[in-house]
Amino acid sequence: MPRDSSGNYTPDASNPVTAGTTIETSWANPTVADFSQAVTDSLDRNGRGGMLVPFKNLDGTVSAPGMTWNSETSLGIYRAGTQDMRVSVGGADVMRWIAGKIQAWDGAAWQDVNNAGDGFAPLASPEFTGTPKAPTPAPANNSTELATTEFVKSVLPVLPDLPEPRRGVVNTAANTITGDKGIASVSNGGTGIITINLTNAVSSTNEAVVTLGVVLAVIPAIVTYTWVTTSQLQIATYGQNGTTKDFDLLGGVASFNITEGGA
Repeated sequence: MPRDSSGNYTPDASNPVTAGTTIETSWANPTVADFSQAVTDSLDRNGRGGMLVPFKNLDGTVSAPGMTWNSETSLGIYRAGTQDMRVSVGGADVMRWIAGKIQAWDGAAWQDVNNAGDGFAPLASPEFTGTPKAPTPAPANNSTELATTEFVKSVLPVLPDLPEPRRGVVNTAANTITGDKGIASVSNGGTGIITINLTNAVSSTNEAVVTLGVVLAVIPAIVTYTWVTTSQLQIATYGQNGTTKDFDLLGGVASFNITEGGA
């Protein structure tokens, strides 16, 4: 007779045969046919034939997975709960599939790995964080491979270190500098001219670029500058009548930025 819903097999009703019973086709043939059907319905260890309905497996546990291997029974897949299937390695969880997510265990908590925003970068237009690395192409490579900083440095000439810019904000009334960089001192002549002394001289006044900005409290003025030496610069303001104006009286605040060599 066929197996029940739990897979249990019960022999034909003519069994068991009692001692001294004569073998007769009436009960022997049905019994043999019943055994034959039961064996046919069993899976072959050599893989001959397959399941005719979905395969059902033992749930298992993290230490004894429901699907495992003869040579390593602590490695496998098991069902931890409703919609929760996990991979166990060495008796410990490493990955799980739950409703709508795939997660990996990082040693302290489950982390999503199927969401590009939380785990992997998308294949199209990825944005990386941290310090991503890539193989360095050969110096003569002109393909679409990623160019690492090592590759760029190998194919470009060595660039000289550029001098740092000199910059600051001069309060002409108080004769002070704030936010200064590379400035030794500043002095106010009291006639609309301030003198800026640099800590390190520029290599060439012809190549130095000076950017000025002046805020005047009373009247607008024209701002100019003159190099006295390679380490001294004078800034002057002129009123609309062309004469110099006293920064102190005008409440002037002069900002300047000096760069050289393309910095």
